[in-house]
Amino acid sequence: MSRFLIPLLCAAFSLSPAQAAAPAPGMYITEGGHGALEVKRSGAHSAFALNSLSANLNMCNAEGKIQADGRAQLEGDDKPCVIHFKPVAGAVQVESTESCRTYCGHNAYLDGTYLAAPALCTAKEISRLRKEFKKLYDQKQYPAAVAKLSPATQCDKFLMLEDKAWLRNDLALGQLRAGSAADCRQTLAPLQEFAAKSNEQLQNEWPPMRIDAVLQVAKATRVNLKLCQK
Repeated sequence: MSRFLIPLLCAAFSLSPAQAAAPAPGMYITEGGHGALEVKRSGAHSAFALNSLSANLNMCNAEGKIQADGRAQLEGDDKPCVIHFKPVAGAVQVESTESCRTYCGHNAYLDGTYLAAPALCTAKEISRLRKEFKKLYDQKQYPAAVAKLSPATQCDKFLMLEDKAWLRNDLALGQLRAGSAADCRQTLAPLQEFAAKSNEQLQNEWPPMRIDAVLQVAKATRVNLKLCQK
């Protein structure tokens, strides 16, 4: 299941009452998969659940009701926590007041741009597809396994690097076993630059809390790239 990492650094913005409106119901995910916003209708209001993770795996969690003007007010330490939800083309921009820090761990932030995501790209759905793929793969039903997992490649921008890489490695092996080394190579092509980096380079680029998972998937990708060349 996907984790949500690395907070977006976004410029602050202000919302006037005339501009503000509650976002449409749906799932919104940050680019890179580090944060998720779910909006549901709840009577006259919209209910939201918002979470994100920092690079060091500290978490933000907030939930409540969004008013018609696009604001949500939660309890804060000294002052109320106010979260603004601003619908923009294909996304929701989130901005919170300083008092909302009480809902976050160190260096984790609620703020950011959350992109409208297809239902296919939620963490729950990706996990389900990978489990079904593995079942078919283990049964040596390789074409069926490939057909099951292939649509999930459209979710790349909503996934953290490790999740995207494991998904593509799974699919590539399925394609190879199904008899198409060319499809295998094409599926792994977006990971070639990542896999070409040395472990030392990767250790310099990725935070300590994430590096073990990054090195593990980098190793697997290098192996599978070689397999697809045979």
